[in-house]
Amino acid sequence: MAARPPDGGGGRSKEISDGLRQLGVSIPTSDSTLRRWADEGITDEQLINAVEEAKGYRNGSRQPIGAAYLDRIVRNAGRAGPDAPFPAWRSDDQQCDQLGRVLGLRPNAGEEYPAYRQRIAAKLRHLRQDAA
Repeated sequence: MAARPPDGGGGRSKEISDGLRQLGVSIPTSDSTLRRWADEGITDEQLINAVEEAKGYRNGSRQPIGAAYLDRIVRNAGRAGPDAPFPAWRSDDQQCDQLGRVLGLRPNAGEEYPAYRQRIAAKLRHLRQDAA
């Protein structure tokens, strides 16, 4: 199998940058971390999950989410092993609804799943902190 040439800021890097911008994260195609994600084949799902997790950790902060911060989240998820996906509620709407009910949370009127998942993640963090 021939090695794939580096992306160099075009193609996949542009797709990633554009997709992140739709999620409210501005990382230019020239960013070396973003280009590395493109070269390593980091998936859209991995990045979407990382953005959701980052927003959950930021708990409403308006501080921009940078590439280095997202990269730490992506790398930490990868350390769990290739067969250890994000929890099902992160990508499955029914699982998200079920966990929300267990936690006593319901989606707000007009709330989309990324925002609902952020509230669930915040509640889980709060419960973990209380248990510690």
